[in-house]
Amino acid sequence: MFDISSWEILVVAAIALIVVGPDKFAGLIRNVGQWVGKARKIAASVKEEIKNEVDKAEELKKLAQDQKELAELHETVNQVKESIPIDADTPRGSLPTDNKTSTS
Repeated sequence: MFDISSWEILVVAAIALIVVGPDKFAGLIRNVGQWVGKARKIAASVKEEIKNEVDKAEELKKLAQDQKELAELHETVNQVKESIPIDADTPRGSLPTDNKTSTS
């Protein structure tokens, strides 16, 4: 996350030890550790939320593609329906059938 080497951390710790003093240094390190832990938890939470939002966006994209395909299929079905000849005697919505009866 941060590009800090171990030497830089040691220099900062030495300066903090000189400025704060040895008696308050342990409490300072503890507080810094707690803040770093909280920052990591927040970063992990934000990362998880971003991942969830990306997953939702991908799902919406897939749903939009599926809806487009369904609309194309619906248009094809309508074209097929329009191409089927229907007699005046045939009720609408039913398929035309042969009126020939077989005699056995």
